[in-house]
Amino acid sequence: MPNTDSLINLFFDLVKISSQTGKEEKLSRFCFDFLNQQKIKAQKYYNNNIFVPAKAWNPIMLNAHLDTVGPAENIEPAEKNGRLFSKGKSILGADNKATLAVILWLLKNLKQQKSKVLDKLEITFTVAEESDNIGAKELNYKKIKSRFVILADSIMPLGAIVKAAPYYYRIEGKICGKPAHACRPQKGINVLPAFAQFIQKADPGRNKGRTLNIGLIEGGSAVNTVPGFLSFKGELRGFNEKFVKKEVSKLKNLAENLKQVFGLKKFEINFILENKGYKIKEQNEIVEDIKKCIKLNQIEPQIVKNWACSDANIFAQKGLTPINIGDGVFNAHTQDEYIEVKDLEKLYEIFKSFVLKIDQKKMT
Repeated sequence: MPNTDSLINLFFDLVKISSQTGKEEKLSRFCFDFLNQQKIKAQKYYNNNIFVPAKAWNPIMLNAHLDTVGPAENIEPAEKNGRLFSKGKSILGADNKATLAVILWLLKNLKQQKSKVLDKLEITFTVAEESDNIGAKELNYKKIKSRFVILADSIMPLGAIVKAAPYYYRIEGKICGKPAHACRPQKGINVLPAFAQFIQKADPGRNKGRTLNIGLIEGGSAVNTVPGFLSFKGELRGFNEKFVKKEVSKLKNLAENLKQVFGLKKFEINFILENKGYKIKEQNEIVEDIKKCIKLNQIEPQIVKNWACSDANIFAQKGLTPINIGDGVFNAHTQDEYIEVKDLEKLYEIFKSFVLKIDQKKMT
């Protein structure tokens, strides 16, 4: 087992540094300095991404993202009964700083042991994962030599190995009718009936292999005015590219039909593809190695689909094979977020066991 107190102290140091998306500079500097103190040559880029190149020709990449969601100011991490949590009115930031702590602590120990396996590792710490995976998109892939990337960013129990992640479309819609004074509603075109019918027929939620959610809705101008304008934002996810595209066409046709039925000036709905989905082959050497490392920690591996997107989607799009594993974090993105000490220890051991396996074989 790792030196638990030191691993927890490092984790606490990381979560105390606020790094909400777009504000990763301080944490990026901390990680850069930490690596330099271990005499690990890191490169810090203008956008605060960090890259550690490998000396070996065919290395394996380890990845974590630096940013968190909010509220992330003045985080007060604490430990009680073997659980790590935030005392204040903030998230903990274990997503993804548990993985970040594990990788940093592992690199420090490998360096102290003068392990040659460091030559076979590429490291990337990315910004803005929580906002369109901007950091992963902005990596210089011409410099990256890895074909596989290991990350723990699936918000699942330890033992999970993600075999597929969805295609992800951001939705932006606008409905234009005609405002009128509430005492003369016949003079206006109320957008609410059309939107209500859209929601009913679009059938939000998860079904038939996709999830649809409309999360933001704005409209109207006054309590005594027939609402003549409404805007909405949402998302569409699905694992099958052809099926998701059919859903996009169906929703566009529904909007156009409702425009005609209700005599609207506009019913516009746009779909922006933010993430392409991916699927990995379950039977490959790296997945088998990860399974063995998980079993070494008395955990049964579980091959799963994950409805969430991550930097893994971008890595797959760029030609790498991402192996995204469970990080053991509970209630991520909320003030009730926590991780058990034993799970943080086991996450470290899984990464350590995997890295030692790399050291024992010739990468092909």
